[in-house]
Amino acid sequence: MEHLKIACTEESKIYFSSNRKIVLVENTDYIDAAAVVLTDKDKSLVKEVYNLRLGIPVILLSKDIKEYTKDFLEMLYRLVPIENIDKESLSKEIEEAANEYEEKMLPPFFKTLSGYVERGNLQFNCPGHQGGKYFRKHPAGRYLYEFYGERIFRSDICNADVALGDLLIHQGPAMEAQVYAAKVYNAD
Repeated sequence: MEHLKIACTEESKIYFSSNRKIVLVENTDYIDAAAVVLTDKDKSLVKEVYNLRLGIPVILLSKDIKEYTKDFLEMLYRLVPIENIDKESLSKEIEEAANEYEEKMLPPFFKTLSGYVERGNLQFNCPGHQGGKYFRKHPAGRYLYEFYGERIFRSDICNADVALGDLLIHQGPAMEAQVYAAKVYNAD
């Protein structure tokens, strides 16, 4: 998926690399972050990220791992001793944490739908579902297409696509989404 970024500080940035975009903590509200990498100097930010209650993994690189309380450690995804850092291993661990977070964060149907669209699937069985191709053949349609962008038309799918489950008979990812929504809204 890799849509979210890695948030870090100038100091922590030197200890890892990522194919994801990297954003400094002072330039984010963490909503766009899949993981946060900090050092001892930034330990006050751990509670800030934790208090968002989004479950964003926080990896703290520390010179003294013994100084932290149990309550503080529970706010971390991982505490890493700075003297033992292997850049490649840490980078993989950060990426795994970020992938795991992104995987858990998305609701079931949207996760399936976004993957479906990213694979380049197109609908040819329903008029108007060809990625907006025919909208662009008229000035008003072109304006509409440019206003919303291609992604909205590529994700305008048939209600009975097997890959996404059937909305009418309640199966597959569509059913998973209904069960998830019922749980979120405390319904049955």
